[in-house]
Amino acid sequence: MFVLIAFSVAIATFMATSLFPFPKSDRKRILFGGLLALFFSYPFYFLLNRTNIDGWVLLFICAGLFFVQKPKKEWISGLFFSLTIVFKIYTIVILLPIFLYRRWRLLVWCGLWLVFWGIASSFWILDFRNILLERSQGLLRLDENGSLYATTVLILVLLGLFGIPIKANILLISLVPIVVAVIYAALISIVIYADHKMGRNQKEEMTSYALYLPFMVALPQTVTHYSFIVLFILIPTICYLWQATTKRSMVLILMTIGLCMTQWQAVAASFLTQNVFANAIPGLGLVL
Repeated sequence: MFVLIAFSVAIATFMATSLFPFPKSDRKRILFGGLLALFFSYPFYFLLNRTNIDGWVLLFICAGLFFVQKPKKEWISGLFFSLTIVFKIYTIVILLPIFLYRRWRLLVWCGLWLVFWGIASSFWILDFRNILLERSQGLLRLDENGSLYATTVLILVLLGLFGIPIKANILLISLVPIVVAVIYAALISIVIYADHKMGRNQKEEMTSYALYLPFMVALPQTVTHYSFIVLFILIPTICYLWQATTKRSMVLILMTIGLCMTQWQAVAASFLTQNVFANAIPGLGLVL
């Protein structure tokens, strides 16, 4: 299983690097740097430790994006995107940029494949519903959790330690679902608005798809840090944006810092410092 996960992640990294028009020499350097960062990363180590399906999710996303660029391959791209959604329901966010770029054939194929998988798995639909309900209503844990929900709770608790009265802090904690919903809606609205303003800019299409990845791992209440493996697609994305812009914007700098923070060794840091707030670092990186 370890070998299969490592192989799938390596293939995904190769596909992710080929999504952008890098010069050949730069492509090799970015691929080597990406693989080096990947195989020494905290989410990858965590993924191997848990042997979870997120490695396959990364592969399906990269394969779907890879075939988006191929003429008349919408049925293949739709297949991989549908598998992504079947494996992790929250990756359904990928349909947003497909809709905004008016990829109607691709959107139809995604729908058809989802209907097919729904019929094929209809015998297990009750089990799926129960598991999804259990995940959404399960007890919140603050360690090993990079979700927007857990990060918000940790920040509010930390603020409480710096002078917010206990009663006010408890009130804030009770308002976390609303705070999370507002933050999530505000951030994704910015990305949607940017895509709308750009129009159907084919040169930036892959970038647009990649910038929805953080929203796929921000919810539900518990998102174990190995799910952040999908954010590795942002390595070639940031490299491409870095080359494509003549002026280094604060946005790119924050994105780079945020991506690095998602690799923070939260479990080790929390163990060494005996401080649960070390677990908030990857989640803060996700927000950036």
